Order: sequence, then structure tokens, then C-alpha cells
Amino acid sequence: MSTFLFCIGGTGLRVMKSLTMLLASGYKACNEKGESEDIIPVLIDPHKSLDEFTNCKKSLDRYCEIRGMIARGALMQDNFFHTRIVSLGNLGANDDENPNFDYDLRLDCSFGEFIKKSKLPSDSVSQDLINLLYSESNINRSLAVGFKGSPNVGCVVLNNFEDQNWFQDLTSKFGQGDKIFIVASVFGGTGASGFPLLVKKIRSCGNAYLQNASIGAIAVMPYFELTSPKKEDPNNDINSSCFITKTKAALSYYDKELKVDSLYYIADDKQQKPYTNDEELQKNGTHFIEFMAATSVFHYIKSTPAEQNKMPADRKTEYYSICIDNNSEVMNWDNIGMAHQEYIYSLLNYYTFTMVNQLAKGERDFPLRKTSGFNDTFYNSGFFQLLNEFNNEFYKWLHELSDNDRAFAPFLLEGNNALNSFPLQGHEFTNTKRCLWAKIPYGFSYYLHEMILLEEKYKKRNMDNLYQKYTEMMYEAIDNINKFIK
Repeated sequence: MSTFLFCIGGTGLRVMKSLTMLLASGYKACNEKGESEDIIPVLIDPHKSLDEFTNCKKSLDRYCEIRGMIARGALMQDNFFHTRIVSLGNLGANDDENPNFDYDLRLDCSFGEFIKKSKLPSDSVSQDLINLLYSESNINRSLAVGFKGSPNVGCVVLNNFEDQNWFQDLTSKFGQGDKIFIVASVFGGTGASGFPLLVKKIRSCGNAYLQNASIGAIAVMPYFELTSPKKEDPNNDINSSCFITKTKAALSYYDKELKVDSLYYIADDKQQKPYTNDEELQKNGTHFIEFMAATSVFHYIKSTPAEQNKMPADRKTEYYSICIDNNSEVMNWDNIGMAHQEYIYSLLNYYTFTMVNQLAKGERDFPLRKTSGFNDTFYNSGFFQLLNEFNNEFYKWLHELSDNDRAFAPFLLEGNNALNSFPLQGHEFTNTKRCLWAKIPYGFSYYLHEMILLEEKYKKRNMDNLYQKYTEMMYEAIDNINKFIK
């Protein structure tokens, strides 16, 4: 069974990036029966030149390549990169090879050209109606950079979803037991317009399984502000002072017209310094709200049954809001709330893995180099090149979260403290399991020692895939140590 995840607009891409990092940490996307589900991401954003679009795709591509080398088509046990991510185009084929997660929605024309305004008689009623509904800026703006906070433009351009290749793939491949989840902001242009249109097209499609499927969504409300638009740039239409008004209008429409099974809400007003208003680059770092929004995907998959007893029109929507335990400017293990600590713990294990992996590679006297094949040839393989590239993105993601406003900073990230102290900020390691270790200061050699203790167990499994063996041993060794948190 699969969850088809539609990430619409810039916020959708950012949430997908955070979800990818959580999945890499080994956090599982399990359904109500405890079974692991595949994630099928579809990225929908016409603004293809954005760095965040490119970075999101690269992270997904690397994830799939790494997981493919670990799993080699076999079922995964507890491990990093546990959940299978498959592109919609590759679903049912060579799933882990050459994934394509986006469909080219870029339009290199203005909105006026798209609706063929110039073809209409200048004195026609249609011309008058268009001029009434759309400003001159709306009509003349290029669609290559998205809809720039204008859902009235987006709802027209995106209204042909059913004619797109990705929607035809969806209707042909969606099966019994599959689910839908949609991530979109409701205060911009692409997400606010694409979200209700997608639900409408799904509910009226020809595939009965898809038409009656469980649909969940997260409506991301305002969580940042922008500097005021520059007066000398008349084409800059994004004004954060309108975010609340747009949100109210969108939610009012959704309440009356939108029929989904689970709807999540999230917002934030903690930002002290607004982002630079640059619609071309949008160089905002990863935000805590994007990370928290990603957790709604796991909650939905686990709590919402795929098989519904009633038709969509007769089903009651479940509403959720994502909350934290303490309204602090810097979020960490202690103030995020017990319900969310499991996500931090999973990230803690992966963060530990990135450092222990480097230690193991450089430790010439590590016994498993000889006895388990973890030698120079192993560490110099293409797998570790891919892993290092992914880990660099992971580090960047953590730093952006910790530097943003509000900050998410549960780990020690800088200097010798990150190497010589327990990585979880403000916490210590305590071990009552092995008395000897209680007398030895914490260090990453603990994890290598734990791997040595696990070696016999893994030898009995006769694993011929060294990448799987190595990452599973790392996963288990790190979990055995990190669970002793004080």
C-alpha cells in the first residue's frame, strides 16, 4: 500500500525536504495496521528555477539511490532509509531507478497570453470581465515564476489537472488501500489554488478507488513575514500584510466546498525579523513549521484507515492542529512536547550515524575492517560518496533550522563539544547496562564497541550486501546507546 503525497507550491517543497530527512533517519511511515507504506511524492510547482525545487529533487534522488543500494529490492528491517520512496512515473516498474518526482508545469508566457486575452475583441464583455477580475500586473506577469501569491491566477492555470501526464499516471496506478495526502500553504498562490482543485479532480475522476480514497491534507497558514515590496518594482506582488486576509478567504472557501477525511492546521507568529522579499530567489532557510508540518504525514498514515465504509460526501472530516508544549523562541527536546520527541530521537540517531560513520572510516584498528569487510575499498565506494552528499544536505538542513526564527536546535552542532559530548542539547548519556562504560567518558568509540558486540549476531544472518549489513549494524548500535538519555 502507498500514500501519494502531493507537495504543491514552495511550502509543499520545503515540507517534502524535511520529510525526506525524517525518513532518512529511519522514522517509519506505518499505517493503522503497523505495516510500512511506500511514499509516492508528486512535486507541483511551476517555478522550476528555485534552488529549493532543485535541492528537494536532489535529496529525493539521493535518498532513492542510497536506499536502492541498501535494500536491493529486499524487505528492509529496522534501518536508516527504511521507507521506500517511489516516483509516480516509476511505480510498478524499476522503482528505484531514474526517479522523476516532478512534472513540468512551467509556462513561459504571461497570464494574459495563457488565457489568450489579445484574441478577444477589445470592446467585448469578456475583456471587461477579465479587467474586472484581474489587475494589469496579474495579466502581464510571467507564469514561469509561479503565481506570486495570487490564487485567482493559479486556479485558472491549474484547472486542467486531469489533462496532465501525472494525473493520468495517478488514475491508472492508484489502487485499493492507497491514500492521498496534500501539503500546501493557504496564504500564497500555487498552494492555495492547487489544493482545492486537486481534491475536486480526484473526487470526479474515473478510477473508483481514487475517487473514494481517503484524503488528508495540511493547510499551512502564515508562519513568516516578508519585507515590504520595493516601490521601484511594480511587478512584486507578494505582500505579507495580506497573508492573514488570504488565509481567512481560503479557509472560508475550504470549509464550504472542500471534502477531505483529515485536515491539519499549522501556523506560527514567532518570527522577529522578516525575510527579504525576493520573489525570484526566495532564499529563506528551512523553518521549524516546515519540519512540524512534515510530521502530519506520519500521523495521517497511522491514524486514517484506507478503507472507508461511506462515500466521501457522507464522511465526516477530522480536524487537527499541530501544537508544541512550550512557546519558546528556541525549540528542543525539553519544550517541544512528548508527542514530538520521537521525531527528535530519530534525528538524533541519524545525526550520530553521520559522525560515527566518519570515525569508523578513519579508525585503522577497527576490528570489523578485517572481520566484516568494512575496509578501504568498502568506504571508497560510490555508496559512501552518495551518502556524504546526502549528509552534507542533512547538516545544512539542521543548521538552517537552528539559525531560523523560531529556531529548532535540539543538537550540538558546532566545535569539539559536538564530538566529545552527547549530541542532544542539555542532556547526558547514562548507561546502566554495562558497568564498565559508566566509568569511561562519553565518546563516539562507544558505538564502534557496540558494533563489535553485535558482529556475531549479524554473521549468523549471512548477509552478502555489505551496505545493508553496515547500516543495520550502525542503526542498532546507535539505538542501543542513545536510548540511555538522561
